[in-house]
Amino acid sequence: MKLNETKIVVVDDRKKDVENLLKLLNKKGIAFNYYYEDADIKNLPESPLKNVRLLFLDFVLGTDSQQEKTKISTLLTVLKKILHVDNGPYVILAWTLHNSDNNGDLVTPFKLELYKNSDIPKPIAIVDLDKTNTMKNLSLIDKKLKKTFDGGNVFEILLDWESNGRVALAEVIKTINDISLKGITGVPVSLDKFSSSLRKSTERNMYQFAASVSGKDNLNSKNGILIDAQFPLGGIFEDHLEKNIRELTPQLKKLSKKIYKSRNMLKYSVAERAEMNTFFLLSKNPEASLKPGNIYKNTSILKNIHRSGKITFRKKDFFNEEKIKSEEKNCGTDAARIRALKNKMDEFNKSIIPILIEITPECDYVQNSWKGAKFIFGVLWPSKFSDDTDTEKHIKLGEGRLFRKLPLKYKDKVYFLLLHSDYQSILPISPLRSIKPILRAKKELLADIQHWSASHASRPGKTEF
Repeated sequence: MKLNETKIVVVDDRKKDVENLLKLLNKKGIAFNYYYEDADIKNLPESPLKNVRLLFLDFVLGTDSQQEKTKISTLLTVLKKILHVDNGPYVILAWTLHNSDNNGDLVTPFKLELYKNSDIPKPIAIVDLDKTNTMKNLSLIDKKLKKTFDGGNVFEILLDWESNGRVALAEVIKTINDISLKGITGVPVSLDKFSSSLRKSTERNMYQFAASVSGKDNLNSKNGILIDAQFPLGGIFEDHLEKNIRELTPQLKKLSKKIYKSRNMLKYSVAERAEMNTFFLLSKNPEASLKPGNIYKNTSILKNIHRSGKITFRKKDFFNEEKIKSEEKNCGTDAARIRALKNKMDEFNKSIIPILIEITPECDYVQNSWKGAKFIFGVLWPSKFSDDTDTEKHIKLGEGRLFRKLPLKYKDKVYFLLLHSDYQSILPISPLRSIKPILRAKKELLADIQHWSASHASRPGKTEF
């Protein structure tokens, strides 16, 4: 764990007891928050903090001569005020004197009570430290942390990734500043002139960043320029992040070997795959704007389109009608079974969500050269009608016209994304600009869908006689 890029909190009711630690953190340029609470003085944050990764916690906050129950209760109260329930993974470095007669073992009962408390995030580790000895030899902190992780705890790689990310973000800002410095023409005669020139050069670059995303013809005086200008920075960030990851994390070979050996035990369920796909491949809260990758409810699109020929998309083209008819015949004259099957199919039909995904090429969007938006029709197929063999057979699979079943989550339910290549349409742009999409395919998924669509459209067919 790289302390210089870690969000650290120190909690102790006697500042003089941790003076050496605070001086060391200051000397190394490591940012921290110091809080304390005792009978006379309270200094805690106005609202709980997020993203704390290392918490130095004195286990006796003004409760030296009090009962164990009071000591634990005080600790939990302070933690609740400092740590937001959505804080994420963190490590507690516990200042204890649990070998002394005064305090006994506080760590064990603390763990029991903390685990039962749903208002406080659970730490990934509690490192027990003797305050007196540690303040005399602060290198013990680093040794304890190394012993706790030692390339064997997967959270080490996540905490390091976050630290690398902070460094990479700072490097992106510096890179932009360096580029803007090169854009200053002439020699400024004063610091104020220099600052003004640097701002103008940076503004010029931000405009160009935005134009690379939306195209110059699509930019206007609204704040969309500064929104679009931030998107290309992600690519620069990834470059810097990759450099830091490759340089600073080769020591995790031990953990990599362990993960590789257990790979066969790590298969995902459909629900887990849906969670991962939604996290990596989809944006769950896209803005209302026409953009390649947007996924709309079919009804939201069609009610805004007015033209002579009625556009018809059919959910039943995703059904395997032969299988369904076969099931009906097998019911014979059993009225109860026929009714049960009909109810099941009615629920099945109502649960499917017809959707349209926009696959207009990105270049058309940026160059503002599109005359209409290109869509493919599909459905969100409820996983409850696909998880078992009885219902799996209702989906038409393996016919080339359907995009592969991709599990995803929508409104906390698991669906499969199915697209049908026979249903592609060019729809007018203007009525669609303000429609709110329900999801957005990120560039990797969008490129996959566009490639599938283009491959299907360009297949040669039969040429022999």
